Amino acid sequence: MIATPPLEARRGFELTLGASHRPQTVRGYLEHLDVYLHWCGDRNPYVRDTVLLYLTDVGVRCSRSTLATYHKALRAFFGWCEAEGVCANAMKGIKPPRLSPDDAERDAPVYTEADRAALLAVCPPWTWMGLRNRALILSLWHTPLRASELTGLLVTDVDWEGMEITVRSGKGGVRYTVVMPVEMAEAVHRYLRRRPTEIEGLWLSEKGTMMTPRALSLTLKRLAKRAGITQSVYPHAFRHRWRIQCVMMGMTDVEIASLMGQRTVRATQGYGRKVLQAQARARYRERLAG
Repeated sequence: MIATPPLEARRGFELTLGASHRPQTVRGYLEHLDVYLHWCGDRNPYVRDTVLLYLTDVGVRCSRSTLATYHKALRAFFGWCEAEGVCANAMKGIKPPRLSPDDAERDAPVYTEADRAALLAVCPPWTWMGLRNRALILSLWHTPLRASELTGLLVTDVDWEGMEITVRSGKGGVRYTVVMPVEMAEAVHRYLRRRPTEIEGLWLSEKGTMMTPRALSLTLKRLAKRAGITQSVYPHAFRHRWRIQCVMMGMTDVEIASLMGQRTVRATQGYGRKVLQAQARARYRERLAG
């Protein structure tokens, strides 16, 4: 007999996560947990056999990287269950899938200067929202900021004298600083002068509140449609593009990792790896032919 109903356990897990994790992280864990609980149906979700059956089923239908995300969410949930006395840790001893660099890398679209120009062209400079969207695009183009980091910036995070922006708490709580090129700084400053409401946050939404990561994604989607760009346009793909640009500039992985707010060099190497491999092969062929 199950002592604690799964939905009550989920609620307790959510409250604990909310006390120490970012909202986006909490949503991700809960979404994966909800899929598991729905899959269980009449099965007991707290026993090891059910977990193994579920992970086997997911492994058949999904990629190894997707399986790893489900494994991570369940490991966190059952760790909480064990600590709270809900049940024994059904994930204990179940190892996560090993991911090769190809498994770990997401095939992000590569944006060109023409794509950038098309996006900027649909941002009318005579409206404050057009100026905001222009500043957002240039911020994504010139920095490696994640969506949550960009939308979470405060006006006070911008150092106009040093031409830098400080991310107070990035992924994993990492604090790091990014360079703000003149083109980006000019666009951000012009937008701030024209926005109709003064708030603590750097990016103002249509509702007069701080912009959210979801709002940023939807904004990019709308702009891409207006610009006639057929490939997906989303915030994290700009981060891939930025890393490729740094490699082409001759920067080391250690330097790039520090600028991207990464704790390890290995994490950084997953960005744009396939594009860089293709460029390396093309360069090798050129040298062979020459």
